[in-house]
Amino acid sequence: MIVTTALRSLKNDPRRSFFYLLTFVLTTMQIYLFFNIAASFPGSRGSIDSSNGTVTVLTMTTIVVCSIEIIFANNFFIRNKAKDMAVLLTCGCTYVQLAGYLLLQTSILLAISIPTGMLLGTAVIPLLNRMTTEFQIAVHGEAIFVMLWILAYIILWTTMVNLGYAYRNSALNLLNATRVVRSDNSNLGFNLHMPKTFKQIVSLLFFFGPIVIYFTSTEIPALFFAVIAIFGFTMMIDSVIIPFIGKMIKTKKLKNADYVAEMGFLRNDLQVLKPNMILLFLVVVFLIAEGISVKDKPSELLLVNVSYLMMNILASLGVMFKYSTEVQARPLFFRSLEHIGYMHKNLKKIIISEVVKLYGFVIVAALLHVVSIMIAEHVEMNICVFMIAGFLVPCLICGIINCRYYIRRTIGR
Repeated sequence: MIVTTALRSLKNDPRRSFFYLLTFVLTTMQIYLFFNIAASFPGSRGSIDSSNGTVTVLTMTTIVVCSIEIIFANNFFIRNKAKDMAVLLTCGCTYVQLAGYLLLQTSILLAISIPTGMLLGTAVIPLLNRMTTEFQIAVHGEAIFVMLWILAYIILWTTMVNLGYAYRNSALNLLNATRVVRSDNSNLGFNLHMPKTFKQIVSLLFFFGPIVIYFTSTEIPALFFAVIAIFGFTMMIDSVIIPFIGKMIKTKKLKNADYVAEMGFLRNDLQVLKPNMILLFLVVVFLIAEGISVKDKPSELLLVNVSYLMMNILASLGVMFKYSTEVQARPLFFRSLEHIGYMHKNLKKIIISEVVKLYGFVIVAALLHVVSIMIAEHVEMNICVFMIAGFLVPCLICGIINCRYYIRRTIGR
């Protein structure tokens, strides 16, 4: 029964299955390309140089980002199956069987995604070889071995997440699984106890200060100031942006009802999506700064560029998954707005404006640092275009998908 139910669940939910599959395909492709490029470095003789600082940093970044994105993708995937899981629990299914139900679906998608990701990675290698004349990328046995070990870790990680989800939720909780639990103190370890005004000043200095220093300091690496900017971005969301939205809501009150509703939803979005937005900002700014630090080393620069593009896609998908999960709980709110007199065109306008502001905030924040670093370091125009497009295109595509899903889910037209 579990096997039949699992297969039917995949068939009945093609959209979520596709995006979950896409996450695994991109993860496999990223890891496959990463280690084959690292093993193809000049003088490496097909062996990955673990003493190379850039390789070590990017390896850790890749593993951490992929692990986090798997959590978001997995959460997006299994929440819509919660009611089926609740029925299975009610019918006597054990938690281990429930985890097996989720693992079977994951295993089927992995069996498709791993060879697909490797084939896509192999197809991309000739294109990458045209981009560099310093060395040629080839497929190496050690790279495939390391990739399989990391994918085995990801499979184990996914299994543990699913087992934990099945174990900690009762049938009643699963029936209400679309509810997103949040905390007002979601500061990821940066909830410093200091006066409100002082905290606002510190966060703004941490965020905008590096932009000035990029142009004035040539001795200290941009990577150091990029890390400071990441701290500033994290603090600024809670200490500046969310309080500012709250102040705007109080100022407008009932003078502009559409604006009040839109900003209320936006404030909630920032609270829920804060970890995802920080991860996206971190990937963009950190890898740009890392690329600048190795701009005179073609082999390492290519590795950074490939990681930058692939991890931007994964981080953008992570925002999309979390936002889509949050949107599942919104229809009731929009029914209430309809009952108090909001028209369809007003609701659609609220949604579009909300999504544009949310994605626009993280895009503008990241581009301020990306463009500043590239101008300060006199990066060539073609590389600038690639870096900006590698960030913007995945973000915009995911934003459009989120907007369309949001409208269809809440107002149905």
